[in-house]
Amino acid sequence: MELEKISKEPKRPDPTGEGTSGAQGKTKDEEEGDIYSSLQSPSEDQYVDTRRLSRPSKTKSGLWRKACFVLGAMCVILILIIVILIIKQKNEACEVEAPILAPAAICSRCPCPEGWVKSGQRCFLFSTGRKSWAESQDFCEQEGGSLAVITDATEQNFLMQEATLPYWIGLSLKNQVWAWVDGQKLRTNSFWLDSGVEAGDCAVLNGKSPNAKSWSKKDCTHQIYYICQKPSFLNSA
Repeated sequence: MELEKISKEPKRPDPTGEGTSGAQGKTKDEEEGDIYSSLQSPSEDQYVDTRRLSRPSKTKSGLWRKACFVLGAMCVILILIIVILIIKQKNEACEVEAPILAPAAICSRCPCPEGWVKSGQRCFLFSTGRKSWAESQDFCEQEGGSLAVITDATEQNFLMQEATLPYWIGLSLKNQVWAWVDGQKLRTNSFWLDSGVEAGDCAVLNGKSPNAKSWSKKDCTHQIYYICQKPSFLNSA
């Protein structure tokens, strides 16, 4: 009878957790040990995540480089603009400060007006248009001079070097006497052509003829190029 009672008594739970309940869970100490070991040796996934975070993005790096390049180019352009503005301001300041000189004040650098050439104390203009002798003289007077007066071989040679066409000169026949526009009579050392076929009351310098024989006589109404003369700024001062 006692054996049957013993076998029918319910089993008491094992305080150590061993036996049939051992497979159901771990003790608190064992769980804490597992957590500690997992912290000491992190998984491979954790290493992968860390590397991903530490690596910079290629897209972001490319954008930064482009931005730096654009900013650098803009800085260079701005510097160039500033330099150009400074130079321009200096040039404008010089132009404002530079005094306006009278013609006589600049005679050492520019003794003749633009388009005129200097020889000795006179300036000469070789026209680009044609007029009659009287019209040519009127134009030269408006420019402050007259048709060219040739008084010696030096002036004759200079004009022949510059002349390439026939030009009126300030010599004409008045009262059967050849005289210059300034009132001087023609001297014996003239430069007439040997041919006496041409006739007229006004003299022409022929640029393609020999220097010593280049004057000819023409009708004063002919439309011909002309040579003006006037004193240089240096001589008039």
